[in-house]
Amino acid sequence: DRIAHATIRMQLSELLYYTVQSCVMAHALWSAVLSMYEKKATATKLYLIWRLYNLRMKESDSHGYLNAYETIIAQLSSQGMTIEEELRALILLSSLSSSWETFVTTIYNASSTAMTYSSATGVILSEDARRNSFQ
Repeated sequence: DRIAHATIRMQLSELLYYTVQSCVMAHALWSAVLSMYEKKATATKLYLIWRLYNLRMKESDSHGYLNAYETIIAQLSSQGMTIEEELRALILLSSLSSSWETFVTTIYNASSTAMTYSSATGVILSEDARRNSFQ
C-alpha cells in the first residue's frame, strides 16, 4: 500500500496528490479531481472574459487589436464558451479607442439589421486603411 501511494505521488502533482490522498473509492477520487479542475476552468473563463471586456485598441493598431481579440475568442471557445455573433461584434466595436467614437456611432446608426462580426471587422479594417492613407 505504501509503495502504491509512493508511485502515485511521483506521478501526480503535489496539489493533486494532496487533494486525492484521502480518497479510498474511485468515485470519490474522480469527484475530487473534477472539482479541482472545474474550479480552474471557471477561473480561466473568468480571466478570459475579463481580458475580453478590458481589451482596448491602441491608435493605429487595428491588426494587432483584432488578432488579440480573435485569440481571446478562440481561447473562450476552447473552454466551451461561445459568444453570439452580434454580441461579439458589439463588444468589438465598443472597445475601439476614443478616436473611433464618431465612426462607431455612424456604423450603429446606419445599421438596419443585426451587426455581424465579419462586417464589424471589415469596416474597422477599411476605416483603419482610410485613416492611414491620410498620414
